[in-house]
Amino acid sequence: MDRSFFLKPYLFFILTLSFFNYIAPGVSFSYVQSYFGESFADAFWLLRGFQLCNLITGLAVLVIMKWVGNRPLFIGSLTVLTITTMASQFVDDFSQLLFLRIVSGLANGLVSGSALIMLMSLFPKEKKGSGTLINVFAVIAGICLGIMATSLFTQDYGWKFNYLLSAPALVMGLVLSVGLINSLPKSPEVDEDWPSILWFSLFLAGVIFAAVYYEEFEGMNSVGFIVALSLGLLSGLVFFIRSLTHGKPLLDASLVLYPQFTFATGLIFLAGFHFVGMVSMLAKLLGGVLKMPLADVLSFIAVLVVFVLLSAIMVAVLVRQGFKPVWIVIVALLCIALQSYTFSRFADDFSFNLVLKPAFIGIIGAGSLFIGSLLYAMTAVPPPQVTKVSAMHNVIFGLGCALSSAFFTVHVDLGRVQQVNYLREYTDEGNPLVQQSRSSQQALYIMNGYSPDDAAAAAVAGLQGSIKQQGYFKAITQTYFLVFIVSLLLIALVLLVEFIRTFKKKEQPAPSPA
Repeated sequence: MDRSFFLKPYLFFILTLSFFNYIAPGVSFSYVQSYFGESFADAFWLLRGFQLCNLITGLAVLVIMKWVGNRPLFIGSLTVLTITTMASQFVDDFSQLLFLRIVSGLANGLVSGSALIMLMSLFPKEKKGSGTLINVFAVIAGICLGIMATSLFTQDYGWKFNYLLSAPALVMGLVLSVGLINSLPKSPEVDEDWPSILWFSLFLAGVIFAAVYYEEFEGMNSVGFIVALSLGLLSGLVFFIRSLTHGKPLLDASLVLYPQFTFATGLIFLAGFHFVGMVSMLAKLLGGVLKMPLADVLSFIAVLVVFVLLSAIMVAVLVRQGFKPVWIVIVALLCIALQSYTFSRFADDFSFNLVLKPAFIGIIGAGSLFIGSLLYAMTAVPPPQVTKVSAMHNVIFGLGCALSSAFFTVHVDLGRVQQVNYLREYTDEGNPLVQQSRSSQQALYIMNGYSPDDAAAAAVAGLQGSIKQQGYFKAITQTYFLVFIVSLLLIALVLLVEFIRTFKKKEQPAPSPA
């Protein structure tokens, strides 16, 4: 049998594995923190450092492949990724692990980028959409498997287990690549504006470091945030100008002339942003407010992400049946809006049963939004640009995932402080209701064997803790209300873009008969 028959499944496997590596090992940084005794900020760079390097090389591969050749680049970067992943299981020093994760991030971006380019080259121009769908399923499958592995295994088996899971798959991928080397596509012609890699890298670094300062200082009131964001935006502007003026740009900036493409790019960023943010918020809601055991929270999240895969399959079937991507995007945003509105209306006495239905609706909406927005963008761009669109949208989705945690963490924490300050009046010593509540709590503690002084201290601490938990809960519900408003605004923008596009089509004169 011709070995080229196995290329598409093999490249799908590699893309899935690369996005598994993007999520699973890095998300377990909190376990690494306790293992090495590092601070949270330092341990978080295991995730940030990998993601930043992965995003940079994920698009830079368009140029590097021309210099090196796709076969040496793919097999070489896969070899480096395999070695660094296997070595990460045996290090006993945090700085060594951080170095290995940074190198792994660079190699992982090259692996996923080169695999995507080779996959797209296997399809003729009129069938590039099929290659994009395969890539989308690989992205979703890899991310979902990464979250499931972290949820189900890390707590019981430790942070090294995710590397142990990935290493055999990488070895198998490396062995298969040697067997399929003669069937791998040759290097395609790519654009030559390689200095744009520098500006694109500075753009990503500036934005991610701005998120670091935003999270560290809980807002925008820091010099580091302003400098990093300014550097990122300025570099992004230079990158965009080069794309407009260069004869062979890394990314064709003329694509922004297609409103669907521009709007869909923003939607893909928000899809990654919302997906990771929703998982994080659910963990806070269930663990921080409902006090569910961590093992139960992680198991629920593992089940939840299965529905992301199901939503991707459902969208693919609908597209095959003739449904337009724009309606899939609108329905996905409606699902997210419904979930967010439901969560924003929770009362203090809510339960796990009330979380179930809207959580599944929201996760289906998040998965559908990613694949629907990508298909929405593809309907507007010329077929030769589809490969570049797919590569860029992988990077944009990953950037949304990387920035999500910082935003939601800070937003919830600032909201919590605001709510606690607002509720302080309910701890005023002169408030009769406060006195009555504290007295009843103190009497209950005395009945349980506390001394009068210890009972009084426990009653005050319990009242303060209740106020803090209520503030935390209200901050989460307010954040969901913000997501609800944004979802409605996006639906309105989608309809506006479609109305403008339809109106322009009607204004175009009909072709004259020959």
